Amino acid sequence: VTTMVLIIVSLWVLGDDYIHRRDAYNLAAEDTERQNYDVYVPSQISPILHRPPATLSIFAQGEDRRFGNNLQVRRWEVPRRADGSFTDNMFMAAQQALDLNTIIAIVLSLFGILLSYDAVSGEREKGTLKLQCTMGVSRSSIYIAKFLGAVVCIALPFIISLTGGLLLLSFFFGMTFSATQWWAIAAMTTAGLLYAALFVALGLACSSLLRRSSMSLVLSLLLWILFILVIPAAAQGSAGLLVPLPSSSEISIYERSTEREALDKMEEFGEEHPQYSWGWSTGNWSPISGGDYFKYDGRGQWFRDSEAFVRFIEPMMLQRAGGVWDLYNTHDKKRARQATIVRMLSFPSPAHQLREALTALACTSYHNYSNFLESARTYRRQLISDFQNRGYFSDNALQFFCRRPVEETTDEGFSQRYEYYSQQLQAGKRYDEFIGLDKWGELPREDILPFDYDNGQPDFAAAFQPIGVLAAMMAIAVIAGFVAFIRYDVR
Repeated sequence: VTTMVLIIVSLWVLGDDYIHRRDAYNLAAEDTERQNYDVYVPSQISPILHRPPATLSIFAQGEDRRFGNNLQVRRWEVPRRADGSFTDNMFMAAQQALDLNTIIAIVLSLFGILLSYDAVSGEREKGTLKLQCTMGVSRSSIYIAKFLGAVVCIALPFIISLTGGLLLLSFFFGMTFSATQWWAIAAMTTAGLLYAALFVALGLACSSLLRRSSMSLVLSLLLWILFILVIPAAAQGSAGLLVPLPSSSEISIYERSTEREALDKMEEFGEEHPQYSWGWSTGNWSPISGGDYFKYDGRGQWFRDSEAFVRFIEPMMLQRAGGVWDLYNTHDKKRARQATIVRMLSFPSPAHQLREALTALACTSYHNYSNFLESARTYRRQLISDFQNRGYFSDNALQFFCRRPVEETTDEGFSQRYEYYSQQLQAGKRYDEFIGLDKWGELPREDILPFDYDNGQPDFAAAFQPIGVLAAMMAIAVIAGFVAFIRYDVR
């Protein structure tokens, strides 16, 4: 009953939360799809990217809700983290989710101990163990029967509850899973059963080592606390001591200093180009009488100065972005070293192995989040490389912020357009009727590099090792308990 209530309630809550986050993602992706392509010149290309919520996060939340889901790709900044969340319940997002991983790690492991801590010592105290041995039943049969009986007592309600939860997700939320995801769910179930069987074997081993069931319970609970709580917490604390992180203020100081240098160079540029209006992009408008504005227009000197500004500012700011990223990446590598140490020190913890397996299968590990960031960085590099190949930062700087042909960017061309525009406005026409929006409208989509990101498929290769470790731990515990039981004094 406890298992059924916990699993079904957990899948109901997390299934509903996933549906809301999925709908929010679809809405955001639809809005930004229009926004990302609603650009008029290449300098405006700065798409917003979204990381979709993982479908199997309803089973193992992992890092899926802890980190952001969206970021904007900018030329002058290498993506470092994602911001925003698709959940509208920030209280729920901040809480530790009661997912399948938590239920297995805590509840099933406790049930495993409670079903096995007195299986040997308790029967010795009652005298029934001696009776069984005198009736010619082999000790191996007794031990295997006790182990399998306890495992079946846990496995049946677990599988029934999980099946009920999957039916609930299908009928009430209309959720469907691919064939690969079904295999991942089966692998999660296997990992959970191995984990529960491990604690059954630990309880049996303690019961076979001690003559009193009370002492067996104490030792079993001490091992449970050690494996579930102490080792993971100690691993995190030790990693912080072994690999101390440099202060994040170092990055802020570098950013401020390089920003100051860039501003100083921009002032020097302004002194060399006194007629420059300190701005270039499709946001530059040329005002005329009546409060109307013309887009992508200006006098010849404005175009020349803007071209010079592009050739001056873009390489400088790209170099600054690279310097900031190099410094941040140095810090990030130390954080990665901390994570590696945590994994190494947490290796003896079955709870750690279970979490590694389930998050790999659910695509909710930090690895999936870092893949999203790396995909965004790769996209930025491709975008900049495309700009450079088109000569936007050198010979073709004009086309970076303006789509007029070179011959139309002279003072004479501007004066002719200005006179024509004024006449049309005086005739009562709107500027969009004569400015030629068919020529100056949105950029063709094929001119903007698409961003393709796959949230990933269940990583069976990454899950295989922790599942194998759990199986090996269970086998060791079974063998140790069996050896102790063979030598156990039943009197």
